[in-house]
Amino acid sequence: MTRNLFTLALLTAIVGCRPASTKVAVHDTFTKVGGKADSAIATLNYGAKTQPQKTRGDYGWYQFNGNVGDSVDVWVRSPDGDAVGFILDGTDAVVAINDDADYTTTDSHVVTTLPADGVYYIAFREYSFAPASFTVELNGAGVFTCKADADCVAVAKAGCCDNGYLAAVRSDRVDDYKSLYACTDAAPICSHLYVQDARLAECSNLTGKCEMVSPADIQCGGFVRNSHQCATGWQCQFTPPGGDLPGHCVQQ
Repeated sequence: MTRNLFTLALLTAIVGCRPASTKVAVHDTFTKVGGKADSAIATLNYGAKTQPQKTRGDYGWYQFNGNVGDSVDVWVRSPDGDAVGFILDGTDAVVAINDDADYTTTDSHVVTTLPADGVYYIAFREYSFAPASFTVELNGAGVFTCKADADCVAVAKAGCCDNGYLAAVRSDRVDDYKSLYACTDAAPICSHLYVQDARLAECSNLTGKCEMVSPADIQCGGFVRNSHQCATGWQCQFTPPGGDLPGHCVQQ
């Protein structure tokens, strides 16, 4: 009996947290993101890791844009507190929550699959609502995520009506895209208008997602990661000539 108590005390000291059995499960509810306006909440993209943020016993917040089927992975770490992390949807309903990632840490690891397109929120706090410092790391993967233009391909836009518009998706996730965005309307009403979509699929260096871009709007060349190329019949021009920054495409 004494040995067991000593072992428990030793493990608790090594882990640096209280035994899991003494912690009450977290069941926070939210209304209108704690009263904050969206404009006051910084937006993160997949692959982002924040600088340390200090809270004063309340919630910290970030937001991100997600798509149906995205696999989202969020770490909330604290060097001086017991982190609790939440993912909320646009109605402030909790999509996923985690207190301790495992028995070795009090950092939070929230993993989920997003149920719909839209804006999502990452909320975090200290378990006992004590002041603490936090860093947040957001990673995600889905049918639109990319690192280079070569990852993206233009396909017929999924849905109920094929009107000629194209969508930019990962080249290896085309079937998943069609399945996730399949038409669910038994009797859709579609326009007879059909367009010739001249846009190109590229990987946005800002969002890390595939998107359709008009040839005239492509920021081409330059000494940047994943520099874009102009469409056939268009030429990249720089201002000033030979600059390191991307140029713009001009039709020849």
